Amino acid sequence: MPVNVLTPHASDGILKRPVIECLGAVGDAEAVPLLVEGLGDRVRAVREAAACAIIRLRGRLAGAEAARCVDDALARLAGSAVVDGLLGSLDTTDQGVRDALIRVLGYIGDARAALPLLQGCRDERLRRLCLQGLRTMGERGMEALAAAYPAADDEEKSIIIQVWGELGFTGCADLLGEAMGSARTMMRRAAAVAAGKIGLLSLMGTIAALLDDREHDVREGAINGLIRLAPAEPAGVRAIARKLADSSSTGSRHDAVRLYAALGDADRLALLMKDEDPLVRRSAVSALAEQHIPESVSNLVMALVDEDPDVRIAAASGLGEIGGAEAVEPLILSLDDEDPWVRCASLRSLGRIGGERPLDAIERLIDSADGVVMITALETLAEIEGGRAANLVKRGLESGDEEVVKVAIDLLANDGSDWVNTYRERLLSHSHWDVRISFARAMARLLGREAMPHLTAALQQEQDELVRDELQTLLGGLR
Repeated sequence: MPVNVLTPHASDGILKRPVIECLGAVGDAEAVPLLVEGLGDRVRAVREAAACAIIRLRGRLAGAEAARCVDDALARLAGSAVVDGLLGSLDTTDQGVRDALIRVLGYIGDARAALPLLQGCRDERLRRLCLQGLRTMGERGMEALAAAYPAADDEEKSIIIQVWGELGFTGCADLLGEAMGSARTMMRRAAAVAAGKIGLLSLMGTIAALLDDREHDVREGAINGLIRLAPAEPAGVRAIARKLADSSSTGSRHDAVRLYAALGDADRLALLMKDEDPLVRRSAVSALAEQHIPESVSNLVMALVDEDPDVRIAAASGLGEIGGAEAVEPLILSLDDEDPWVRCASLRSLGRIGGERPLDAIERLIDSADGVVMITALETLAEIEGGRAANLVKRGLESGDEEVVKVAIDLLANDGSDWVNTYRERLLSHSHWDVRISFARAMARLLGREAMPHLTAALQQEQDELVRDELQTLLGGLR
């Protein structure tokens, strides 16, 4: 509806609110000035309707450019009396109206809305927008939160600290140092994380002290903060990591792995791969693989014979991430591992590396594999381009394990229909009802109406009621 049909009625006190609501529902970018004007109306109901309408309109506008016209119009309201009126409406009991008001205030970015936006950060749905509004306020908004901090309760303080961390407010160093000594777990954790996000190197020692905290969440926050400081102060973080690596505590040595990973210290990670605790070894293997350093392949190959299967899984997965010809033969040997999940990890890595040699090894394996290993082999083959891999996937259709057959059907159905007629008789009369249903669905999807005669014939012979119902449904959809 053209805006000019409705705008003449906006001056009518009785019709103003329904006009605004209508524009929110059916208007376009031309309605923005009128809706923005409504935000400053002296009547509360009109202001609230305008807030809801402009958020609704913004959600309907197609394209970033159109939405930006709303954002720009709202941003121009910063510092005006309109903000006071919107703040006065926040005591509404209508959650939908309150959400719209907070969203509008976030787009405006006026420092007077700092505390309401802070409260909005409690709601996961509104957090991103509230942070955006606080970011728009810049230093004024952060200073408003700093002024409110002393009188806030512990939960509010934790939220303020998180906001400072998200927005990189450097003026809160003293308050964060104080919060790290709080009796409340959530404050100590939040302060450590925020200091790391902001990059407050002066608080590194205070953060490191929390590594001995009695609460796991606080220790986790301290590691998180130190990881973020590692790029700016590698020497300091490396000294902390070295102390943790020499600890008798398994948890501390595991934390050392995470710090060395942040530092990119492959040599130290390689040493921790020999730790007495399998959790530390596995973490070190995974962290070393994430460095993607070709020189680390030999270390990962050694981990393929670790006594703990989880370490071997991490090593096999890591070799696939790094790749290279040097990893192929060790991974092929791991296809004989006693643990099926190690064999699965090796299969996936061989698939990522690709080439004829891995394909030869996978072909030999599927002649004897079953269960999860066979399924993983088929999934790996399906990701390898070429007719040879596709033909190997078809072997899964001949398996005695119905789960393997269903996986093969699904994989082949994603790559065309040339196999359907060849296996039609076998699969429509398969001994397992679930296989018959899976194949019937695939055939209907791939062949369309051409499948009708075959599905009809199958229906006439089918004894299982569940399968009969599915066949009738498929035929009904094709008619």
